[in-house]
Amino acid sequence: MFQVTVYVARMLMEVGKRDALFRYVPEFYVEAVVDACHALRGSAADDKAGDATADDGAVLAGPGLSDVVVFLTLHFHDPRIINPDIREALLQSISMLMQSSVSAVPRPPPCSCL
Repeated sequence: MFQVTVYVARMLMEVGKRDALFRYVPEFYVEAVVDACHALRGSAADDKAGDATADDGAVLAGPGLSDVVVFLTLHFHDPRIINPDIREALLQSISMLMQSSVSAVPRPPPCSCL
């Protein structure tokens, strides 16, 4: 399931580079990425409920996590996303990832705008 989430996040990143095209992306694609992140984190917490040393963010750690994090951070304030519920869900996902283990969340690339 995580690989599908990474694929959709990468697809949305590419579509997001084209202003006219991103406006017509159905919002359920963004919702799918957000819901999958929450489901994966929730399932990891359920699987490791009895283990005090378990890392609930470890299931999200992987080669595609940086793509998901970059998508979430670049698009939560995107003016092309007009539904406030989607914006709130993106912000909640960022918060959820930041509450996970710091080692599981990759550092975002440096901003070239500075």
